[in-house]
Amino acid sequence: MPGNLSSKYKRILFAVFIAALLYGTAVLSLRNYYENRSGVQKSDWNVAELKGDARNFFDRAVSLSSFRAYDNGVVPKVAYYRPPGYPIVMSLLFMVFGSSLKAVILLQILLSALIVVIVADTGRMLFDENTGTLTGILTILYYPLWNASVTINSELISMFYWAASMYFMFLFVKSEDKKKSRLILSGLLSGMAALTRGQFLVIAPVSLFLVYWSEVLSGKDKFIAASRWFAFFLVPVVLWAVYAYAVSGLFVVVSTQGMYSLWWGWSPAVVVEELYPVWNNDWSQIAVPPDQIGVLVSTKSAGWFLSEVAGFIMRYPRESSLIGLFKLMEAWGIEYYNGHSFAGNTIRFIKINWDLILTIPALIILIRTKQQSVFLKFLLVISVVYTVLSVLTAALYRYRFPSLDMFFLVLSSFTIIYFFGYLRKRKLDKPLR
Repeated sequence: MPGNLSSKYKRILFAVFIAALLYGTAVLSLRNYYENRSGVQKSDWNVAELKGDARNFFDRAVSLSSFRAYDNGVVPKVAYYRPPGYPIVMSLLFMVFGSSLKAVILLQILLSALIVVIVADTGRMLFDENTGTLTGILTILYYPLWNASVTINSELISMFYWAASMYFMFLFVKSEDKKKSRLILSGLLSGMAALTRGQFLVIAPVSLFLVYWSEVLSGKDKFIAASRWFAFFLVPVVLWAVYAYAVSGLFVVVSTQGMYSLWWGWSPAVVVEELYPVWNNDWSQIAVPPDQIGVLVSTKSAGWFLSEVAGFIMRYPRESSLIGLFKLMEAWGIEYYNGHSFAGNTIRFIKINWDLILTIPALIILIRTKQQSVFLKFLLVISVVYTVLSVLTAALYRYRFPSLDMFFLVLSSFTIIYFFGYLRKRKLDKPLR
């Protein structure tokens, strides 16, 4: 049963949790040591002044922790460009520990260890305890998790919410007793993930396919279950929209960045900032303000952004096709276009994609043996949705790991265990000479 854990496996999960905590602490310590020796920043532990996205998240958290409006000191449209999920978590810490980045990073290391356990037990639910154990080990070795845990950005928190949401969803669909609480928790956590990264507004509802494809629920029960999940998914989103409207008069669904992100993804800005090897001399006449968010988000309407996107694609169809190709590659961590050496890009590809590489044999095996068909269909749909969103807006690999890589880690474990078992069987079956 999905919810039943053997006493031995419980001890293994606890050991995996402790190992993850120690590993995360070691990563932070080694990065601090490297910083002290080289002067090159490798974490935000000792940062005196944050910049960019990190600074915006920090400023919003300070406002909330001081019981001031989310948009305090900033043009409302610009303030609400940042989804509130991460600042809300930071603000709760700031209320207790003051405006301490160290407290945030320590919490993130703790949450990373919990993510390891959640993903590990998801592997057990989908396959068995051996797969769950190895999934935990592989997740500890998963580089982006610890990189996110020691820096100030929202991916770690969104991965925690999403992993927990999927865990309760799998508990619901795979257990004989269909407890409503599991479905409710899954919906709420997905809603919180959406408040942390806007992509989950589209990605999270894809998990309802698991309910729709369930063979143990009737049509009526599927509709009720899906409606219940979606209602609680909307709770955080609607509450935030009500707050934003009451405070600033803006109607905000998670954030104000949607149309801007679409514009950024189809403009010379994305070419310059992402180092895409495509250019048109006409673009040198286009003035892109240094503070694109501050200037454009606060002054332009959604219609303006859409009009600019349509005009750009129609005027530059060849260049737009190349931009789409490079965005597709970047979304999956394939960056053989940024001017770096082939060897360097290959090392980076393996470094961030080893779980994806190990997933491919698992997919082939499971399809051939007709196992986990529902899970594989779900993974296909969610991968397509992620890819389409990436090509339409901002295609950055770091947007993949909070949403898809937990599944790749589980399948990587399946691959290793399958081939280990296969080789062991061949060795045992080999006749003695």
